[in-house]
Amino acid sequence: MSKQPEKSKANGGEKERQTLVIPLNCCHLAEARRNTWEITLPDDARPEDLLDHSALGPIARQLTLRDMIYAQPRDGSWLAIYRVIQCDSTRAQLALLQRFELPPSVDTDDADPPGHKITRDDVLGWHIVRLADGVLMGSQIDNPDLRNREMCRRFVKDHATVRAPRGN
Repeated sequence: MSKQPEKSKANGGEKERQTLVIPLNCCHLAEARRNTWEITLPDDARPEDLLDHSALGPIARQLTLRDMIYAQPRDGSWLAIYRVIQCDSTRAQLALLQRFELPPSVDTDDADPPGHKITRDDVLGWHIVRLADGVLMGSQIDNPDLRNREMCRRFVKDHATVRAPRGN
């Protein structure tokens, strides 16, 4: 960024302002200087809950100064961006940089496909179980495309096969 020379009358004399030059050792790739974390919170959590110094106690050891944290509840109602401003091995202090209220999911039909159960948990994420035999048809671990209930419904629709009865 360069600035035009300007004259000022500071201390009774005229002085030209120098052009700003950023030294080479002051410019770094952000990925090399800090980590970016993503945290999924329970549905009833609020963005202010992470400002409590002990909220990040279990993971504070992994954080470093200037790390960025993106936090969002499971229901996706908001997204918040934080920056770590102080941390040690037992707690971290965050600054809330931005908070976004997100529109509700467009999921209008909550009914599961016939013969299948679609659920979400902490281990498998979104997953589909065939009720006839209890077989796990797909999970978010195996298939990252299963990001929401609608994607799971499409998966069932695409993988459902019509089988003719066996005869002689």
